[in-house]
Amino acid sequence: MAKFSKTKFCISALVTLASAPTMLAATDGFFGFESSASFDVSMQLAAAPAAMIKISGLSDVSFTKTVGDAQLTPETRDACVHMDQPGTYSITITAEPLTSSDGRSYPYQVVVSETASDFETTLDVTDETEIANGDGLIPSSSSNCGDTETLDLVISEEGDLTEAFSATTTITLLVTPE
Repeated sequence: MAKFSKTKFCISALVTLASAPTMLAATDGFFGFESSASFDVSMQLAAAPAAMIKISGLSDVSFTKTVGDAQLTPETRDACVHMDQPGTYSITITAEPLTSSDGRSYPYQVVVSETASDFETTLDVTDETEIANGDGLIPSSSSNCGDTETLDLVISEEGDLTEAFSATTTITLLVTPE
């Protein structure tokens, strides 16, 4: 019976050794005319955290005039685009039509520019959604943007009203780190 226990212990020890990880431990050399030692090196490279981006500072635009009045002065808005890491960003501008409840559209124009990267695009919006894209834009390194680090938007009417009109629309700016 004692022989059975020793055999069981030996089999159990072999299974334990066979399932152990194959990592080698550092070894010291032996005293002699030459000596060698070895050690393992392991390394893990973690992916860099994704850049975070924020656009802020925009405010609503409201045009009010009477039929037959002269064209309104364009409205200008500045947006601050800030990233938490160095790099550039891309932008997608989506301008929806300015359409009344009875289906009439009133044309308007949106000009988006960013001077640091020499970017400018114009969307002439009539009765269809207009989309424009830009890339390689330079964000502000500061979360409160200076005068030269802003995304500038100019919104202007492009039509001539001949009868009363009322509508609301949305312009969306999507910024993405590159």
